[in-house]
Amino acid sequence: HMSQTYSHDLLTSVDSTVTGDAATHQDNVSRRSFYVSSVGAMTATLKLEVSPDASGDTWFEAASITTVGVTTTDVICKRIRARVSAWTAGVLTCKMVAMASA
Repeated sequence: HMSQTYSHDLLTSVDSTVTGDAATHQDNVSRRSFYVSSVGAMTATLKLEVSPDASGDTWFEAASITTVGVTTTDVICKRIRARVSAWTAGVLTCKMVAMASA
């Protein structure tokens, strides 16, 4: 059978140092791609952070992105979020497309 995919906007039109809301219930997902785009030049670091707990009390960096484009990860987690640090330019958007485990 075919695998199901879904998308989630982790950040939408962000122009500052900020932590986005976490996507929850990630334990049924086996693979994720993150599409980072910017209006204007991107001068920032976007960190993908994951939590092994449903509560999201503890976070770990899974990837650090400094350019627009696509990043794919197989990390297993309960929650995932995007955090912008060292921002100086660009209006950033980060969309996650995830593939649910079969």
